[in-house]
Amino acid sequence: MKLEIWPLAPVQTKSVGSKVLLTCRIAAGGSIQEVRDLHWLDPQNRTIDNNNPLLKDRITTMHMPNDKSLLLIFQDLRADDGGQYTCVGSYSNAEQLAASVLIETIQPIMWVDAPTVQNPIKGKEGKIKCRVNANPSPNVDLLRNGVAIQSGDRYVIETDGLTIKNVQESDDGSYICRAVVIQTGEFAERVIKVEVQSPPVIDDSMISEIKVTEGESASIACKAYAKPPPSYSWIKESTKQNLGVGSERFMVNEHTGILTINHALKDDDGEFRCVANNPAGSVEKAVKVTVIVKPKIFNLRNISAAVNHEAKLECQATGNPLPNISFRKLSSETSFVLGVQSTDSRISVEIAKNQVKGEVTATLIISQLRREDDGLYACTAENKGGKEIKNGHLTVEFPPSFKNSPIKEAWSWNRMPVNLTCLAESIPNATITWELNNRLIEGEYTFRKYGNGPESTLTVTPSDARFYGHYKCVARNNHGEAKHIIELKEARAPSAVQQARPTIVTANTINFDIVGPNDHGGQKIKAYVVQYKTDRDRDWHMARNHTWTVDAAHILENLRPNTKYIFRFAAVNDVGEGPYSALVEQFMPATSAPQVPAIVTQPGPDGYIYSNYSSLAQIRWRIPHNNGAPIIKYTLTYCVVEDTGLERRVVRSTCRQSEVNSERTTVYDFRDLRPDTTYKFEVRAQNQIGFSQPAEAYVRTAKGSIDSQMHTVPSDRLSSAVLVLVVVAALFGILVIVDVSCFFFNETGLLSLACSSLCGKKKKHAKDDDPKLGSEAKELLNGHRDSKVRIDSNMDDSMKKNMQVNYDMKKSISKTSFVGKDSAV
Repeated sequence: MKLEIWPLAPVQTKSVGSKVLLTCRIAAGGSIQEVRDLHWLDPQNRTIDNNNPLLKDRITTMHMPNDKSLLLIFQDLRADDGGQYTCVGSYSNAEQLAASVLIETIQPIMWVDAPTVQNPIKGKEGKIKCRVNANPSPNVDLLRNGVAIQSGDRYVIETDGLTIKNVQESDDGSYICRAVVIQTGEFAERVIKVEVQSPPVIDDSMISEIKVTEGESASIACKAYAKPPPSYSWIKESTKQNLGVGSERFMVNEHTGILTINHALKDDDGEFRCVANNPAGSVEKAVKVTVIVKPKIFNLRNISAAVNHEAKLECQATGNPLPNISFRKLSSETSFVLGVQSTDSRISVEIAKNQVKGEVTATLIISQLRREDDGLYACTAENKGGKEIKNGHLTVEFPPSFKNSPIKEAWSWNRMPVNLTCLAESIPNATITWELNNRLIEGEYTFRKYGNGPESTLTVTPSDARFYGHYKCVARNNHGEAKHIIELKEARAPSAVQQARPTIVTANTINFDIVGPNDHGGQKIKAYVVQYKTDRDRDWHMARNHTWTVDAAHILENLRPNTKYIFRFAAVNDVGEGPYSALVEQFMPATSAPQVPAIVTQPGPDGYIYSNYSSLAQIRWRIPHNNGAPIIKYTLTYCVVEDTGLERRVVRSTCRQSEVNSERTTVYDFRDLRPDTTYKFEVRAQNQIGFSQPAEAYVRTAKGSIDSQMHTVPSDRLSSAVLVLVVVAALFGILVIVDVSCFFFNETGLLSLACSSLCGKKKKHAKDDDPKLGSEAKELLNGHRDSKVRIDSNMDDSMKKNMQVNYDMKKSISKTSFVGKDSAV
């Protein structure tokens, strides 16, 4: 019995930085189960412990579960990890086993100073650096075009590279630095790209003069050829300032050579010098900068003139050279031309230039002014240096107008104050006075006036019929006057409702279709009010009230079954409530089973609802009218349907039933369905009287295998479904084995006998269901059943019929409230 370390070589030579794996195991013929306390020792005979914080991330041990061997793992081998490592263990609680391996570390080739890109200067002495480190020491040489370089007139081979005398552009190219360690056979190469640098030379196409407009920006490009590309700087000759340092208005891009002058001033006129520089040398180029003055508009005044009079708008500007001046109305894209306008002879433009003062004056003349001439006019002065635009306003004065005061009538009632407002457009603003039926009412205490113009509001409190009539708003300015009439009318409550017709009547609810009054009283109808009482109530003081908004459904709830009601209706507007009319009598039906639930899920054109799942379908329905008794629960039945194309036949043996014991729950998930199968679903609502008629829907599940069907089952049922499949598969396998054994020994089969026995234990007889059905019917009436699924292959059709229970509902009806106490709206 002995230990051995794999790989089996006693000495392992490994590179620093590599991953190393050593395996300690029992030699062939031994039993690892008899070895105990197997562990590794480092070169200092210390047990290698995975909990050592200094080593656990780099040197670890690990047991292999299959053959019980012990691994020693180096994640990142270091030079000081070299030495002898020993694997030890105990055999039969007495004999000590041990095996050792020597790890020798080597330092691979490392590039200490050998840049991949090097740049000697043209005409100077340059050196291609290639300094390499390795253990054992390497042999280093340089190659060009696959040939080793030898020392000569211009080349000197040194330990750390190659020295080149009088560097030329022909020395450009790729060099290979090669390092070889003969002892280890290690070999490495590095490609070094040599690019010889040359001094800058100014491009002949560079401009020598540029013009820039005062206040604007300009860019000057300086371009020089050099290797490598040069860096640029700009010097302003008048101040000797380096524009790339501490300058606010100047920006120098040292890589592209572009000088940007921001907001040029007159003082910038002069020479600017470009300096291009790189390690091989520098060069300069001077550029003359001429600053020109763009136009300046110094006189443009707003003017006013009356309709049908003449207006003159003057614009004066300076600039060098003298600018051209044009006018344009801001509402138009077309400028006026010099002289009389061909499109409108009323408008002309005149120009006068004064070369001595350096000024130009332009005059826009408009005769026979119209209101549409009012507005802003742009004066544009433009020369080679640019342009300037300023706006002047021409105000056209005109008499008052009530064109934009559309209010012609107002309403009031029950001495309610009302505001009458008019707005007079005019320039200058008009003064407004008020008249009632052609009588001046300014200053009367019964009226309150707010604002004398151009907007004025008169507050009227009509205490009697004299305050209703025609109110005249009169606006005046120095150009004329205008009048506007607002009629104040008295509003009233609406007339009687024309008709109220019951549309849907259940045991305790009724819907009405209401036709409003012919006369709304000058105000919109806001609501309808119903008063209702039973035929036993003597007068309307015992009636109850209910109010609907105009757009609401006119539904009245919580009525008594088997009771005759009398209803009357009235319309309501802002003034008040109209007279009650449209008397309606209605006898409420007896309490009965709920109405049919309405299935919300809509079928396709072929009448089927298609489920997205192969084993699950969801049915949604609306809460039906309960017809006088609260809904206790919903009964859901679903059966497989065979569709022959001519008819849909329900397979009764597949029918299942489920219950939902909540009136508010209107959705149910049917699970564990067959894939690619048609089902008929029925939903019945039940109250204390009985079942509603069923709501029916035909659903078709998606295609899919049993496996895919299992995936469609929600996760909370998946584990149980898998367990059932496994149990069924195991039972089937046992039955097959028994049947085959009987065939060979007795020439008979037990499979049919076993099936008969098993089916006999699970078979359900119709007579066994009768007592259960009876108990279920009682539980349905008592409302105590929990929600569950029941398989019933012989369901009695009588159970599908509505159950009727006669009882006195009067005790469940609360006492009605008196008139004036409205029910909920």
